[in-house]
Amino acid sequence: MVNEYSIWLLPEAAQLAQLTAIVNDLAEQFGTQSFIPHVTIQGDLAVPFDALAEALQDIANEHISQNWPIASIDGSEHFFRSLYVCFDEHPAYLSMKQSMQRVSGTTEGLSLFPHLSLAYGLTDVQKNLALVAELQQSLSEPLRFDRIVIARSSKNVPIADWQCLAEFALGL
Repeated sequence: MVNEYSIWLLPEAAQLAQLTAIVNDLAEQFGTQSFIPHVTIQGDLAVPFDALAEALQDIANEHISQNWPIASIDGSEHFFRSLYVCFDEHPAYLSMKQSMQRVSGTTEGLSLFPHLSLAYGLTDVQKNLALVAELQQSLSEPLRFDRIVIARSSKNVPIADWQCLAEFALGL
């Protein structure tokens, strides 16, 4: 079975629209790819879709919507974490990761820490202090995560083909 699924948290609709605009602007400005802004819980999953859907419904039922304060805007040399919003560890996030590890039977693909990427593949020159300061100013409010999704997304799926396949609302 091909590893083609990821489990993401998505922000509420208005914040998702704002973040999508930022991702699209950065992609256009730097000639990189656009993508759906998300927080990965676990990626590169080879678990059958039906089993994931059943598990995610249970996970969604066990967790309420989350308000996460932004800890920082940061960057790294890692392609998928070149420019991102960083959050402090949140108990619900850790719980969701543990649940997904039980479902998948592996730690492979579990996100190292809670973050939401804003751009992929930027160079150090592109990640300048002015850009980070501008992003910190526009992203000053906590993000509200209100749904968990199964996405067609992995190392085996081109970024342009990533899509949300099933969505499960977290409790209010």
